[in-house]
Amino acid sequence: MTAVPLTPADATNDLEPRRYAIQGFGPVATVDGGWDLISVTCTGATVNATSLATGRITVTLPPKGAAICDYVWQLERPVTLDVTKAEVLSGGARTSDVDIVVSCTNDATGSLTVRPEDALPASMTPTLRFVESTECRVTETASGGNPVTIAWKLTGPTGTTSGSGPVVDVRLNHSDNPGGAYAVTFTNTYRSGSPTTPPSPPPTDPPSGGGGSGGGTEQVPVDPPVLPEVIEPDVPTVVLPGVVDTNAGKPARVNVTCTPLSRSAAGRAPQGDVRLCLVTKDRNGRVTVRVLVRPVKVTLTLSAPATGSYDAYRLTRSWVVR
Repeated sequence: MTAVPLTPADATNDLEPRRYAIQGFGPVATVDGGWDLISVTCTGATVNATSLATGRITVTLPPKGAAICDYVWQLERPVTLDVTKAEVLSGGARTSDVDIVVSCTNDATGSLTVRPEDALPASMTPTLRFVESTECRVTETASGGNPVTIAWKLTGPTGTTSGSGPVVDVRLNHSDNPGGAYAVTFTNTYRSGSPTTPPSPPPTDPPSGGGGSGGGTEQVPVDPPVLPEVIEPDVPTVVLPGVVDTNAGKPARVNVTCTPLSRSAAGRAPQGDVRLCLVTKDRNGRVTVRVLVRPVKVTLTLSAPATGSYDAYRLTRSWVVR
């Protein structure tokens, strides 16, 4: 805690009240959470102004007076969201990448990519942490093989639910469950036999991916988008100039994720703020990214499910911003 006199230096009359600005500093944040200032009280002085957000107060001391100010901090325990990929082999095997993305209403994002040679189960790093209630959509945009059956399990403070398909919606209730742990596990069963069309996520936001096999005609953009060579840090960069229509007559779905290159990078984000990037999309489909924390990997995915005589379409582009 530091105190700075606000009374002019030439006012040396000890018989006059003197004003001070006092700055309090809270405990250091840990893995258990951050700290919120909930009250400041002073004895021996009059408190003129208090800012619980900054820890700064202004007090007036009587002539030749002394004051004791008590700061009370409260631990703010975040809720967490973990995502895990598991598998069951039933005569088949993973033959390509598994991609799982997380998109939340407070703009937080996360992703997990598992390659065919990676051991399972595998979990998303870092675990997402929130000091507010939010809703997240967890989507397996690429299943890693075919034929495949996708099952999911959601575990939270109030119990466990399960279902099938590539999309899970999670409501993280921080108000009722501070410190609560939520976990989503996708378990894919890879079977032997001819490839079949896996279920596609519903065409609603947050973004979801598609897949499957069509009639053998390649699905491609009618007007291939021009993507930037680099993404500059701290300034908005247009990563997609507009809606991408394919020759199947459908607009491609767009998903942008930002993942730290290391745990230390995520640790530099402000306490309680898990956003690494700010992603915006306007009414014309233009997608803009502003990197907030570095180093980070930005991944843009365009996808369209198989339809009619057209095969599924998928394009992935990544940038590393340091």
